[in-house]
Amino acid sequence: MKNIHANIEIRFAEIWLCGLKPGGKCVQSGNRPVLILSNDTNNKFSPTVNVAPLTSRMRDALQPSHVELWQHQQYGLHCPSTVCLEQITTVSVQLLRRRLGAVKDKETLTAIAQAMAVQFPIIAYLMPQPDVNQVEEAAESAAQTQLQPAPADLPPSACKPD
Repeated sequence: MKNIHANIEIRFAEIWLCGLKPGGKCVQSGNRPVLILSNDTNNKFSPTVNVAPLTSRMRDALQPSHVELWQHQQYGLHCPSTVCLEQITTVSVQLLRRRLGAVKDKETLTAIAQAMAVQFPIIAYLMPQPDVNQVEEAAESAAQTQLQPAPADLPPSACKPD
């Protein structure tokens, strides 16, 4: 197979600015950060990638398919953001504008994988001892988790909601 992206390299867990097409009232669209979820072989040879959009709105952070990125600077983001794993979509590589950063820490990658298992219960069958009830319990536990306060050093004007 030939690498069809001669000028760019797209990797799993990178965050890119992407021009998402409109998809309805509650679907993220427009120029926004997205997290690359597809594997690196796909990313090298396919004209499309799988992504999860990010939002700067933190109000829905208790939703079990959301993962908060409070340490936004380490991910190349300008403000705290939420990965919306219930809105995973496929986009053309041509819609990717520029690389912003990447999620590299195991804790956040694990949280993303767990949120995906909640959103897509079939993933639970990959666990060593498949138990869909564990996934449902994790979702209930996540729904009861308290929101963390925003970092005090962040001025209110730094992040206006999308």
